[in-house]
Amino acid sequence: TSKRIAKDRSTIANFLRLLKLRAIIQQDLIGGRLTTGHARVLISIESPLAQKEIRGLIIKKSLSVRQTEALVKKTLAPKKLKRQRDGTDYYIESLAKDLQRSLGTKVAIKRKGEKGKIIIEFYSDEDLGRLIDRLM
Repeated sequence: TSKRIAKDRSTIANFLRLLKLRAIIQQDLIGGRLTTGHARVLISIESPLAQKEIRGLIIKKSLSVRQTEALVKKTLAPKKLKRQRDGTDYYIESLAKDLQRSLGTKVAIKRKGEKGKIIIEFYSDEDLGRLIDRLM
């Protein structure tokens, strides 16, 4: 079939993968707000919420595909878990990762005894506003 439409099999497979994206992202592709390169990066994100957040940043900041790849790598890349004394530390690390995916930015949870801090990074005034809107 790929010979009949003069496209490589990999090209056809990539286009078929785009059908797995949420409808709003497909509409952005059709409307020209996102490129197929952006869509490929978005497909690699498992969380629909994180996809939505990254999609919004791409459109709002007119990010290139390379900038989008860097953003996804920086904010959603799994970090190696340090060896901890007990399972609660793994649980806290897991919570931080969930928050990171949900907010689309770097999050750390620091504990001292039973107290602690949640540290949420932002990279611009716009980013801060977006985070405040999400949290309220």
